[in-house]
Formats: sequence, C-alpha cells, structure tokens
Amino acid sequence: MIARRAALGLVAALAGSGCAFLGYGLSDYGGAGDDGGASDGAAGDRDVTVGPDGEAVDGSSDDGPASTDGGLTDARGGDADASAPCQAGVTFRRVFVTGESYGAAEVGSLAEADTLCASAAILANLTNGSTTTYQAWLSTEDAGAAARLGSYAFPYALVDQTTIVACSSADLRSGHLWHPIDQTQTGAAYVRPTTCGTGPSVIGVWTGTAPNGDPDGRACRAWTSNAPDVSGVMGDPHRSDTGWTSACAGLVCAGQGALYCIEVPVK
Repeated sequence: MIARRAALGLVAALAGSGCAFLGYGLSDYGGAGDDGGASDGAAGDRDVTVGPDGEAVDGSSDDGPASTDGGLTDARGGDADASAPCQAGVTFRRVFVTGESYGAAEVGSLAEADTLCASAAILANLTNGSTTTYQAWLSTEDAGAAARLGSYAFPYALVDQTTIVACSSADLRSGHLWHPIDQTQTGAAYVRPTTCGTGPSVIGVWTGTAPNGDPDGRACRAWTSNAPDVSGVMGDPHRSDTGWTSACAGLVCAGQGALYCIEVPVK
C-alpha cells in the first residue's frame, strides 16, 4: 500500500507542478522512418528508429546497453536477420517487468496498476517527455489486457532497445514471445524466481490474463483481495511460451507479484 500511495503521489506531484515527464529526448515521435515505414500515427507515440547495426539513428538516443553482438535479438529465431519476422530499421515501444512486487490488493485496480507502471518508468527516465507513458499488462474479470493495450503494428522491445519481445500487438496475443520480459525498468535482469502454489509464498507477475490477451476470469476480485481463498493468474517473466502471462493459476492472491509494463502514447 505504501508503494502504491508513493506512486500516486509522484504522478500527481508532477502533473500539479506542470513539469514534463523525464524522457530520453528522442527526436522521432512518429511519421515515417528512414526505412520508409510510417508510424501508427498515434498522438504522442514514441517511436525509435534502429539502424542495421542495432544503434538508434535519426537523432534518437540509445542509452540502454547493447545486445552482445550489437544487433536485434530474439529467443525464437536467434539474432534477427533477413529471415526473422522483426528486422532492423523498424520502430518499437519498450516493455519491462517491475523490479518491485506488490500484494494483489496493493495493485488496487487497473488504473492504479497503470500508475505503478508510469511511476516506475518516470523514476527510470523511460518516458519521452509528456508524450508516452506505461500501462500494465493486466486484466480484471471483465476487461482484457490486450483490449486495453489496443493495436500496434510495430515491435515491442526490452528497455535495452535491442531485444525484441514481440513483433506487434497481435504477436503479444499469440501465446509466444520472441524473448521473455525479463528486464526491469532500470535495465537490470529480473532474477527473482517464480514460485507457483498457494499462500504468501507465491511469487510471479500479476496478469489475470489468458495467452490470447483476454481476461482469464481470475483476477483477485479485480485486484482488491489478498485473501488466500481467492483465485488469480500470474505470469513468469523467465518464460517466452504461454507461461509468460499464464504460469500460475488458482489460489495465488495471497502472494506477491510484479507487473509487466508496456509503453503507450499519452491519451
């Protein structure tokens, strides 16, 4: 509860002061990239253009660590090349798993989960001015994570800006990722193991979400209950199969979970 209140206070303070969110200072906010691919045109969208060597171009900042060979990487097809579905010279949005974990009731609601993601991104300098924010990959019993996220035709990458997680929003809903979402907002590896089961020893990532992005139907009473007899669903940030979003299901609501956070335009 303390973490959630602090997050709410941080975002409110920034808004009240008229301060712009911290950002990378990237100059490519949409439009066509050098590869000829237009952005989706969403207002405030933060799109980064990546050159063939994996470096940001067109004035974009690339402050994150590079992959081991400097190129785009993925888990299903190795290093991205001409045969990979995601290639260099595309635009993308960033995703991370929070380094912090929360009780289910501490998450509170979809809106408050989004605030936790936004706060974590601000503190890590991941927002682009006031044009982008971060939204939780989270469902309630009647509102799905994929529907909340909306459609996006370009890839999602970890905060290192090189490791491709999914090639589009449709790819996120396919049940398989190109790489696990195993990097926190600071770029550090998420090393906490996932522990399924019941009771307070359960550890994972809160999702309430089926592999296709729809509500699973178990969401700790819309993220308001830590009761040991209430059901929820957790993902495993070390997995790229369906377990990334649906690894632990059942009486998990007394446990602790991180959140997956996805970059979106400010509405």
